[in-house]
Amino acid sequence: MEYILETIVIVTVFGALVFLANIAEQRKEWKSLFYFVLLSGNGVMLLGGLISIFMSENDDEFYGGLAFVITGIVASILLWLPVRLALVVIFPKKKDAAPTQSSTSISWLPFMMLHEEDIMYVPQGISEQVELSSAHQSTPQKQNELIGYNPHSMVHLLALVMGVYVLGGQIGLFILGGGLAGYADSIEITFLSLLPNFVPFVVLSLLGVGWLSRRSWSEVLARLGLTPPTFSDIFTGILAAFGLFFLQGMLGVMWALIVGLERFEEQTQASGAIAESINTVWLALAVALTAGIGEEIAFRGALQPIFGLWWTAVFFTLVHMQYTLTPAALIIFIVAIAFGYLRRYYGLYAVIVAHFLYNFIQLFLNVWLG
Repeated sequence: MEYILETIVIVTVFGALVFLANIAEQRKEWKSLFYFVLLSGNGVMLLGGLISIFMSENDDEFYGGLAFVITGIVASILLWLPVRLALVVIFPKKKDAAPTQSSTSISWLPFMMLHEEDIMYVPQGISEQVELSSAHQSTPQKQNELIGYNPHSMVHLLALVMGVYVLGGQIGLFILGGGLAGYADSIEITFLSLLPNFVPFVVLSLLGVGWLSRRSWSEVLARLGLTPPTFSDIFTGILAAFGLFFLQGMLGVMWALIVGLERFEEQTQASGAIAESINTVWLALAVALTAGIGEEIAFRGALQPIFGLWWTAVFFTLVHMQYTLTPAALIIFIVAIAFGYLRRYYGLYAVIVAHFLYNFIQLFLNVWLG
């Protein structure tokens, strides 16, 4: 029951905030209220961190509180327009040309599971400074794969702030929970425990791109990249999943040889605990499906078109906290880059298929091998 209530609270609170951002996007008179709500949320985050610091009885409580304080400060700084204007030099600008359409246990292996119009504004005088890497400049092959970051957009502002919340909050809770060891001990995966990760990813992404406020349902699906898939899209996703599975297997073996077996087991205890808690094929299927669908709609569907392939991959890697402080983070980053290119050239369905199979192959083998 607690997971259902948690899901309802997350969707209600943050869904209302996302909806307000979309309204403020179109009506200037709503912007003041939107800023006030964001500032209030930042204040709560800051206050909670300060309380944790001043009442701390150990280092974990102190540094966990400090993480929340920093989160509140950074999120507040983003409310200042000059800061968001400065970010245009690192995020992709709007493409000039319109995109075209195209039709033994292995618990140590890192798998992934877990959150005005879209135009780009370049301030006068710095347009020459926002030339990006060739990855950003190549012509996208799928509709809405690259739209661009708009520093004046309330929706893009909220995406930045919520990204800071998610990352900072996870770091704070990670520290308060005792790091990797504490994270591993606290893991409990059930069918209901998947809801707080899956439902908010999907609902907030739909609302974020304008569902019920500024886009029709068909426009929302097109914006997220959920256009009808082709056989090539699905087949490519399948090939990518198996290719990435074997790649991360080889990297995992190299990792174990470099750091030694004892150190390797310490670094993989969180991912091992996740795998051990998934003891049926049906639960493995549910985990793989919810992660593949929910995370890809959010990351590659909603965020990548705005913030670009590389920054989305970085964020995707960081929020997988169970791997952040280990070499497995490099594997996750490589996989995230591959997913980004799949989204760019084959569409979101190809990525969903790849992500689902990438997770399910590992989980299924772990259940099967016992």
